[in-house]
Order: sequence, then C-alpha cells, then structure tokens
Amino acid sequence: MPLILLGALNDQNLNPWGLTPLILKLVITGIIMYLVIFKTPLKHWVVRYRFWLVSLLTITAIIWQFMLVFNISAPIGFDVGTIHQSLVNHKVASGYLSLNPNNFFLFYFQHTILNLFNLSPSWINVNLLNLVCLDLSLGLNAVSIYVLNHRALLPLLILQDILMLLLVQVIVPYSDVMVLPFVSLMILGFVIAEKGKNTFLKYYGVVVCAIGALSTYLMKPSSIIFILAVLLWMLFNFSAVAMTRKKVMNYVIAAGLFGIIFFGGVSSFKHFEYHDKLVNVTKDQGEPATHFMAMGVSDRGGWNAEQVAKTQAMKTNKERSDYSQKIIQQRFKEYGIIGFIQFFINKNYANTSDGTFGWYHGDEPYIVKPAKTKLQSIFYEQGTHFHDYQFLAQIFWIMNILLLGLGFAMVDKYTQIFRLAIMGGLLFLLLFEGGRSRYLIQFLPLMLMLNALTFAAAKEKLKQLKMVFSSQ
Repeated sequence: MPLILLGALNDQNLNPWGLTPLILKLVITGIIMYLVIFKTPLKHWVVRYRFWLVSLLTITAIIWQFMLVFNISAPIGFDVGTIHQSLVNHKVASGYLSLNPNNFFLFYFQHTILNLFNLSPSWINVNLLNLVCLDLSLGLNAVSIYVLNHRALLPLLILQDILMLLLVQVIVPYSDVMVLPFVSLMILGFVIAEKGKNTFLKYYGVVVCAIGALSTYLMKPSSIIFILAVLLWMLFNFSAVAMTRKKVMNYVIAAGLFGIIFFGGVSSFKHFEYHDKLVNVTKDQGEPATHFMAMGVSDRGGWNAEQVAKTQAMKTNKERSDYSQKIIQQRFKEYGIIGFIQFFINKNYANTSDGTFGWYHGDEPYIVKPAKTKLQSIFYEQGTHFHDYQFLAQIFWIMNILLLGLGFAMVDKYTQIFRLAIMGGLLFLLLFEGGRSRYLIQFLPLMLMLNALTFAAAKEKLKQLKMVFSSQ
C-alpha cells in the first residue's frame, strides 16, 4: 500500500502546472462549505438530514452522468470500437471474436439488451447501457453494505457519488464497466448466504452468488478474484470451524449448488458460443492464457502489438502457447531476480498510479475531435479544463488509497476477504497484461466496500494522528 500511495502522489496528474483558476474556485468553495456546515449551528441540521442530502447528491450525480453520455459520447478505437462495429456488422464480429473469444459474452450481452429494448447500436445507446451497468453495481454495493454494517452505508454512498461524478469511463462501453453489476451481484449473493437467518435464504444467496460469479467469469475472468479470496479465507480458517454433521451437509449442498450453476453455465455457454447462428466463431483461434502472461512481462507489461501480430499469425494453439512460453523464459533470463523485482515495482506504478483509470492512456485512437462544449472542455484531452479533471480524479484516488491504509485497524472476516481479493487483483495485474490503471475499474466494488466498512477505523486513526502531532 505505501508503494501504491507513493506512486499516486508522484503521478503527473498532480502537477500544478496547467491548472486553471477553476481549481482555486472549487477549493475556496469547499472551504467555505466546510466552515458553514461544520463550524456553525447548521451542522446539527446537516447531521439530522444527512441521508436526504446524500440522496440529493446521488440524484445530482445521476443527472451529471446522463449529461456526460449525451454531450461527450464519441467513437473510441481498439477493442471498444471493434465490439461496436461488430454490433453493426456481424461479419466483423465473426472475425474479431474468433481471435478474441474472451469478448463473446460482452458482445452478446450488448446485442441482447439492445435488441430487447429495440435500440440501435449507436454510441449513445451502448453508453447508456454502460451507465446503467455502473449505477446498478453501485446500488447492489449499497445493499451489501447495509446488510453487513448499516453504519457504513453513508460513507459508501458519498464515495460512490464522487466516483459517479468523476468516472468518465461511463462513455467507454467495454467489459471494465459492464462487468461491475455482476461483480456486485456475486458479492451480494455471498453476503446473503453469510447473513441469511434461515437455510432457504442461505441457499438463495449461494444461487445468487453463483449466477453473479458465472456472469462475471464469462464477461471478464480476472474479476472473479473475490470468489478465490473467499475460498482462500475458508481454507485458512477451516481448522477453527467446529464441524457438525449439519454444517458439513450445508457446506456440501452449497458447494454442489454453486458448482452446478457455475461449471454447468460455463460449459453450456462455451457450447453455445461455437454453435450460435448469429456469429460464426472459429474454434481454437484465440490466444492462450500464456499470451497475456507473456505481454505482462514485456516492456511496461501492457498490450504488445508485435506479440499480438505474431501470435494471431500462428495456426495452432500449440504454436501460440509455445511462442508465449518462449517469451516468458527469455524475460526470466534477461531480467534475473533483481531485474524482475525492479520490473514489477515499475509495473505496479503503471498499474495503480493514475487516478483517471487510464483515460487517454492506450486503446488509441481516443476522442480526437476538438472540445466544443463546457463538458467536453473538461473531459477531452484538447479541452481547457482537462488537467483540472485529471487533478481532481487523482485527489479522489489518493483519498481512497489513504482510506485503505488508515482502515487497517478494522479486522474481521469480511474486511479481510475484501483485502485478500484486492491483493489478489493487484497480483494478477502484475503477472498478466496490465500497464495502465483502467484494469483497476473491475475491482472498484471491492475497494469501495472495504473503504466503507473501515471508514470509522480510518477516522479514528486520523484523530489519533492529529493528537500526536498537536501534542508535539
């Protein structure tokens, strides 16, 4: 965590050069609001109606999101653009999805929802779907936190509202955002299974969790890290659980339910993928897992055009796998132990330092048209206030990292599982394709919920630090 914080503090987004007077105005407005709210009798009114005020902020954030979609949506390149072309031209889909079968569920998800509501595959429509995915995820997060600890709901809502105002990826209709409701559903299912007061509710939670995990895995396999964290926690604490015959039966039934839904669902969808009449996907043309690991240890650890071109030119899976393994072995020989440690430190910086989550970093071409409206001047790279946006997003990201660190005093089963999942996600990004912070978006539900659960502990730690420094 200290390395991630140092990286975020060192990011160019915090560079004061290029900021406009808008930032100063926002800072002054924030200070005045703080003094008026917390240093006057108005504080009691704010505390009393805090949930109403946060609800008003949530409504404002949703309106802001719709304004973003309708005002700054524009064509985006790379996989995002190819998926969009595939929705329009299914011949494009056949070729693209044969090479990238990992995006088949994403394509079919967008295609199915658009057809269900009789919507054309315009950029605005797919971005509206993206917006719904994000906000549905945030709503499910709120339900999970309310069940786990209702006192943590308010900080979660505030954090999520700020995220809604700053997350420009709402106009990037890709699996990074579209997987989020399934991740949140998976977590909610786990919470119901844990907190359910009767057997039916617990099994219902297992079913919900399995459906969420299945959809998450099909959309973006790395996002299933939460389930692995739960299994790891259960393994670590197995000896501490007093087993009875009833408990053993419940575990067996729960595992059976989860396994049937998850593994049966994966198998069924894979069969459907290669027998679907809408898109003709050619089998065994996709990249093996070692391909993404090979890219993960090359250059900055991100997407590598040369490796992709060579891999896709090969005819068999064995050739592609052997080529990727050869690259991995070469990197081990080139770097050595010390070199790899240095490489992973640098890659972790690239993975986690940018608070805009990779906006205008990679996946070219991004939006290149000039900024004409006030909103475009904030979020388009050519806009007057673009660096102001970068600065604010970076401050919010640093605040979240600080909360993760300061809240470590809060230790229970659920916070530890969230921590394990986040650590697992960061480790995955070190080993596989990464190199930019947009890959962190898939783990946002974990971070937001952990920060909400540990907010009181972080607040107490800040008070202690304040007392220490004030006494010196």
